[in-house]
Amino acid sequence: MRLGFQNPFRLPYLHINADMNASGNEDKIEHIRSACVIGLGGIGQALIESLVEAKFLSLYSLSRREKLSVHLTHDTKYHHHQIQAYSESALEEVASKIGKLDVLICTLGTLKNETGSPEKQIGALNEAQMLHYFKVNTWFPSLVLKCFWKNLKSDKPATMAFLSAKVGSIEDNHKGGWYGYRSTKAALNMIIKTASIELSKKAPNLKLYAIHPGTTDTDLSKPFQSYLPDGQLRSAQESSQYIVKNLLNNPAPSGSFLNWDGSQLPW
Repeated sequence: MRLGFQNPFRLPYLHINADMNASGNEDKIEHIRSACVIGLGGIGQALIESLVEAKFLSLYSLSRREKLSVHLTHDTKYHHHQIQAYSESALEEVASKIGKLDVLICTLGTLKNETGSPEKQIGALNEAQMLHYFKVNTWFPSLVLKCFWKNLKSDKPATMAFLSAKVGSIEDNHKGGWYGYRSTKAALNMIIKTASIELSKKAPNLKLYAIHPGTTDTDLSKPFQSYLPDGQLRSAQESSQYIVKNLLNNPAPSGSFLNWDGSQLPW
């Protein structure tokens, strides 16, 4: 599979530098060496390219899709694990095969599927759709957390980030609608916050983040892009670059809900 975009890292307004931290300071980030991306949708694919550009030396990906064709530089080695389903046994098997990681980014999530569109009214709620939302948006990322947290390095700073959504913020919900998507992203946020408390004792160098990637031009958002104001939609390349840049040495405490620009969002 070849990514369908050209020169994704030649954006003059945002060039990722592995020696640049989230505040823009030129600090050598010696510990950033290995990363894993779980889920190869639009953002997941672009994240692999962004991590190559950020000079990660060892990259892993895990998906039901086939391996990407990636232009590797800086002696980067890329390993892909294709699985049939996001089951606990499949995730545990992959976790046992990969080495220690500095960064893991989980991109799993769904908004619209064969069970229906996001519910705008209470009367549209149905069991099949709600359970599907919970399975993909909450349960699969929870399994990733359960199976992979021990793969993160314990002797140096390490980060696990899970793509969430701003609409999963309870405090920021002023418009209503999208019952299942909002609820299951809020549930994911609670999983991350709760795990960050437990792991602060078991793995004090590990930070857990929920991160809103911004509204991104992917298959997930396509049915709703016509309703967006001008300038709000970003390409997957842009979103992935911001995510990687703002995960490098982010000063936010573990268990934070981050916006695409690295700032904190309300729960």
